[in-house]
Amino acid sequence: MIAKFKDIKTLDEFAKLDLKWLVDGFIKEQTITQLFGQSGGGKTTLSLALAKYALDNKSIKQVIYIDCDNSLASLNDNNVRDFIEKYKNIFYYYPDYEPSRFECDFSSCDDFTGVLLIIDGTINLIDGGKINSDESAIKFMRFIKELRAKRLTIIFQNHTAKHDKSSSKGNNQLENYSDENFKTERISSTYTLTPKKYRIPNISPLKIEVDKENFEIKSICRFSELFNLSDEEKMSIKLCVEILEQDESGLNQKELTAKLYKIKDETHFEIVGRNKLWSLLKKFENKLFSIKTGEKPNEKIYKL
Repeated sequence: MIAKFKDIKTLDEFAKLDLKWLVDGFIKEQTITQLFGQSGGGKTTLSLALAKYALDNKSIKQVIYIDCDNSLASLNDNNVRDFIEKYKNIFYYYPDYEPSRFECDFSSCDDFTGVLLIIDGTINLIDGGKINSDESAIKFMRFIKELRAKRLTIIFQNHTAKHDKSSSKGNNQLENYSDENFKTERISSTYTLTPKKYRIPNISPLKIEVDKENFEIKSICRFSELFNLSDEEKMSIKLCVEILEQDESGLNQKELTAKLYKIKDETHFEIVGRNKLWSLLKKFENKLFSIKTGEKPNEKIYKL
């Protein structure tokens, strides 16, 4: 009976590997992680903040960011040029990346130890955008797995599926081949990340605060409140935070309600009823905003 196959690591040998967390409870080195969320949901800002965090904490030596969606000119408002200059020689950003180069560029290296690859606009790398094709998705993910075997850590971005908001867009092989898939949602500067697989030990739902002006991660904590809400409750919280961002002095219940339901009437977003709204907002007191007693009887002031 064969005791050991040639050139194949056993479980004991894998156990000796000391793989570090790039971000505790979120990204571990030499893994494949998919971040998916709504278009315009801040995935690029979050990815740049994760890159900065990993470099500053020296949990990674180098970041390669290939962007098949955005040109550098379109990202000027995000201060990407300053970011690139500050991390010159350890952060390499490639806007307008040509998808046909991908396999050739990354096949030439045999050891990516200490390197993080971030892919923005993943759909463009999958056989000309055939993201729903089983064959095309498997081909792409098999190559990604080959890169992981060369000790590369990979984060790739995707959009949320139209038919299922809890899943990523395209063929399900993108999720199957990934070590973890995080649904990302943003309320103001707060990102919530919900894992789907929990395949990696100590993976957990997270809340990450990001300063988008300089891509600084201000806080990371395990978070459960937002993950147990209905879509109507999440939309209500999101809109309330966006309303409060426009008024530094804060708003009382009547003012906040008037602005919230005006948006509802204009956009037809589904939100909770008035009676449920106040108990919902109370859950996030001192987490997303403060609630203070006003000057009038029973008046509450909501303020970021």
